[in-house]
Amino acid sequence: MDNIKRVREEKNSALETMESIHSEFEGKELSEQAQNKWNEAKSTFESKSAILSREEFIENKKKDASLRNHEDGSEKEHKDFSFKDAIKFAVNPASLSNYKQGFYSDLNRYAEKEASNSGVTLQGGNGLVLPSNVLQGNFRNDLTVGTEGEDIVFEEKGSFIEKLKERMVLTQMGAETLDGLIGDVKFSKEGNSPSFVWEGETDAGNESTPTFSNVTLSPNRGGTYIDVSNQAMKQTSPSVEQRLRKQLIGAVQRGLEGAAIEGAQSGPSGILDVATIVSGTAGHALVVDLETAVAVDDADIGSLGYLTNAKGRGLLKQIVKDSGSGNYVWEDDSVNSYDARVTNLITETTSGAPEESPLIFGNFADLMMGMWGGIEILVDPFTQATSGMTRLVTNVYADVQIMHDESFSYAEIETTS
Repeated sequence: MDNIKRVREEKNSALETMESIHSEFEGKELSEQAQNKWNEAKSTFESKSAILSREEFIENKKKDASLRNHEDGSEKEHKDFSFKDAIKFAVNPASLSNYKQGFYSDLNRYAEKEASNSGVTLQGGNGLVLPSNVLQGNFRNDLTVGTEGEDIVFEEKGSFIEKLKERMVLTQMGAETLDGLIGDVKFSKEGNSPSFVWEGETDAGNESTPTFSNVTLSPNRGGTYIDVSNQAMKQTSPSVEQRLRKQLIGAVQRGLEGAAIEGAQSGPSGILDVATIVSGTAGHALVVDLETAVAVDDADIGSLGYLTNAKGRGLLKQIVKDSGSGNYVWEDDSVNSYDARVTNLITETTSGAPEESPLIFGNFADLMMGMWGGIEILVDPFTQATSGMTRLVTNVYADVQIMHDESFSYAEIETTS
């Protein structure tokens, strides 16, 4: 450091010499002695400037690298990701160590690039974007830091995406969740099948041309939020981290499944928007009619099952299939030998009496949910400020499509009288 200080002083001294000569001979030709002195000072100034420029370049690189290394300068092969630290970074990057600031800053830049490549327009603002690799628990060799070529190696205990899929009742029923998508994704579906016609021995064959159309998954922004206690963010307990993960997963799960079931305003259409409506009184006959409505279109193959809310299940558990068997319509998470599940994301109709809840039957393998890029977390420190809370607005870029509308039917069953 003493050498750098000396070089800087020599540079400044040379500059002062040139300024003094300029003041003395301003607008005039320099004397031979002054010209020699000017040339010497200029040469010194330029050489010392080059030295300082080189030293500053190296110093800046060291500072940049320190953002990715521990405080003691040692490098760590595995850098554990934490939602709690990610949120702290979104709220105030300075609350983290230099090493963590650099790590989450790199994640954010990588996620922004990924979103751009995926055709997603981020909302921007105060916050953080997390790349899909982080959410999948697989982040290795995809990101190099600066020009040093250092790999960011990621290990997460329990992938966000996998935990999300485990929680989603639609995935459990056979719906397919595609993640890490880029741009629009098109799937072809057949509109009609070629017909078979018996012909005479020498008759011309009957031409039958099948038709095809596309089902397209396109990124749509869906937003939700969670409120996090400022005091909780100061805790170091692993249970706080698990709580944050659970809240974020739950928020995304509710948004995706709610749209997949009931559709969303300015968003995708859901099952109840396209399914065949069946009328009748709750009971064994009604579930047979629901199955028939799907079967008549040859759609009763795949991952078939029933879906309703807690009130719908409660009602069906009280209705016997017939007067002699003693069996109920809903028994052991099964309806008429098909898998039956519950989600309270299916809303009941409460505008009039009696209240009604949808009972859905269908091939859930014909339901597709797609996700682009990662998730965007925007920080709102004001809405819940008086309660000591920070609101985290979560944006997910996703879509829902149903391959065949005829794969689903539903009926409104009276849950109260």
